[in-house]
Amino acid sequence: MEVGYSARCKICNSEHRAEVERMKEDGASLAEIAVWLKQRGQSVSKAAVHRHFMEHFPVREEVARRYVEQSRAVMEEAVQRRLSELEILDAMIERGYRMHLLAADHIEEAVTKEFPVLLKNGKPLLDGEFKPVMRKGVPAKQMVDLFTGSISEVRQAIKLKTELLGEDPLSRAATTWAELLGLAEADDG
Repeated sequence: MEVGYSARCKICNSEHRAEVERMKEDGASLAEIAVWLKQRGQSVSKAAVHRHFMEHFPVREEVARRYVEQSRAVMEEAVQRRLSELEILDAMIERGYRMHLLAADHIEEAVTKEFPVLLKNGKPLLDGEFKPVMRKGVPAKQMVDLFTGSISEVRQAIKLKTELLGEDPLSRAATTWAELLGLAEADDG
């Protein structure tokens, strides 16, 4: 089975797949999606909807698409408003931090919610008291990569901003040496 598609998944093979995935992106719950599909004559359980999004929904492509859209929007805004390099860096820092927080929320949700362990036949595994055996979720690798990559980009943009402002250690050292050698006027302030 390749990531993004399964021949056994009802949603992957549904004529409504694109609409279902758009609904999820717009914030629809798994239960709302299951009801919506049932209204269109396709009986899919909430667990099957969840499984589709955990295993088959192309998260990496969606994140990349959103990143490109946001990047394009930031760049168009920069051209239209003739933003300075510092303003562009501020926008990049803000966008990167929002992406970082989004990934953090997804990771936290994945590791705090409990899901029933399902058997091959799709029924829940039961313990000795005939209660479903539950397990914590595992965050998608793409979200972990987004989490670490976005904060790395934020740190790099902050570093570049401090360099442009002349507040980085190397710039301060150069200014000090220039003052010591009499190449620049020292502040008397």
